[in-house]
Amino acid sequence: FDALRVHGRNYPFVHRHLDDPQRQQKPEGEAWRIAFIRTHTWKHAPEYARQKMEAWVSELSKWNIQVEEVELPASFDASHSMHASIYNFSLAYYFQEESENSEFVSPIMRELIEAGRNVDGSTYHHALRAQESLCREMNDLLAGYDALVSLSTAGSAPARGTEEKPDPSLIWTLTHLPSVSAPAFTCPEGNPFGVQIAARRFRDYRMLEFIQMLVDCGHLPAGPNPLLSI
Repeated sequence: FDALRVHGRNYPFVHRHLDDPQRQQKPEGEAWRIAFIRTHTWKHAPEYARQKMEAWVSELSKWNIQVEEVELPASFDASHSMHASIYNFSLAYYFQEESENSEFVSPIMRELIEAGRNVDGSTYHHALRAQESLCREMNDLLAGYDALVSLSTAGSAPARGTEEKPDPSLIWTLTHLPSVSAPAFTCPEGNPFGVQIAARRFRDYRMLEFIQMLVDCGHLPAGPNPLLSI
């Protein structure tokens, strides 16, 4: 992260947010305050994923971590359709020339571009305004928390050609949160899936510090899960 971002007072916005110790560092001696958020996608997760996530969250109290289950406002239920309007419209606009040469465009890309062509300008701009509103709501919601945790995906990756179930990770990037998917779990077949850890906007270092603490105490693996014999 340090290597990727800009540094210094010549970048006043980034410097004001990312180099502010009060924003980035948890007050010394205080317990971590973590929000556990299921989101409206929880119902799509298989039972094994829900059980493993709940068990993982229940263990957090061992390490001076206060967990509070937080429910997102109903406005977030539209996040996936909102994202689709913005994303597909943008694909159709930026790749309109490439899409004419179907030989080099995958079927799924053609499908997304075609869906984007059916999104009119007013729907697109309405989705952008709705996204801005969700960003404000999320910023207010996370004001009292150091980070949030949720499932990264509905479960392990589906077989090729199988439709993937909706997952919550889209919500965090839609609302401009820093987020990391950590390979915390394996499904009954032994395939990995993760826990998503995110934080309030511009609290990247606090989020990374929390993740490092979980690795140090053994609650997250320091490498891939399951460990690969390479």
